[in-house]
Amino acid sequence: MHIFALEKPVDVQNIVSQRFVECYLELSKVGKVKSARHFAQSLQCLPQSLHPILKGTRDISLELISKSVEVFQINSDYLFTGKGAKFSSSLCMDDLKVITIQTDHFGNEKIIHIPEKAHAGYVENFGQAHYVEKLETYSIPLHNFSSQNTMRSFEVAGDSMQPCFMAGDIVVCTYVHSYFWETKLNSSKSFVFVTKNGIVLKNPIAYSKKENQVILNSENEEYSPYAVVVTDIIEVWEVEFKITKHFDSPISKEETSLEELKDLLLQQAEMIKKISEAQFHGSY
Repeated sequence: MHIFALEKPVDVQNIVSQRFVECYLELSKVGKVKSARHFAQSLQCLPQSLHPILKGTRDISLELISKSVEVFQINSDYLFTGKGAKFSSSLCMDDLKVITIQTDHFGNEKIIHIPEKAHAGYVENFGQAHYVEKLETYSIPLHNFSSQNTMRSFEVAGDSMQPCFMAGDIVVCTYVHSYFWETKLNSSKSFVFVTKNGIVLKNPIAYSKKENQVILNSENEEYSPYAVVVTDIIEVWEVEFKITKHFDSPISKEETSLEELKDLLLQQAEMIKKISEAQFHGSY
């Protein structure tokens, strides 16, 4: 099994985390929160999970953003765009989706895996915590891999992305909020699109918010590009790694030559046996 890094993870939400810290400092200044621990308790978050966010070494999750909007009326428009007041009297929940996550006993997020057989179920139940919590989770034990963003992995289905991605490969992805779609989906990268019609791994070649569509392309030239209506897209995940059991052709050739050698040895052994038997019977 091989793990290929396609690109170093980028902390795209870093500026959002900085604005979140600014809101915390203002809440602390006016006495709305007594301490970082009190802030964490108010958000139903473990203090050890919140501490690195406040120190600027970890990005905030969408789940924590949603909770801060609900509890402290932090303006989500300010967090994502920098526009408007830090706080609002009415909740700004537009375009803010809660992404269900799973954590270990240290409060670190684990990667949730969606195998091919669960694709349809995920589309129907992606927002249901009780469903997502039943999916398999894991962590990547690589010293040079670090991502503080929410992650999923998906099993690749079909041959439309060959030869880059083979059926059965696993792509490990980071979540892309819709605020970043216009920038991200006009780049030469691969993404998993969770849509109302299913889950696909594609390369977006043109995203237009004005025309409300994104053009998706395949690696396999036998498949033509096609358009997807933006409002039909439920989630977007940027591919960071792939995990594969497929080997390159030189290894396959080596495996084939070993099989040929094995057959040859068996044939020689059989021939030696027959010669020995003939000599034995001829001596009488």
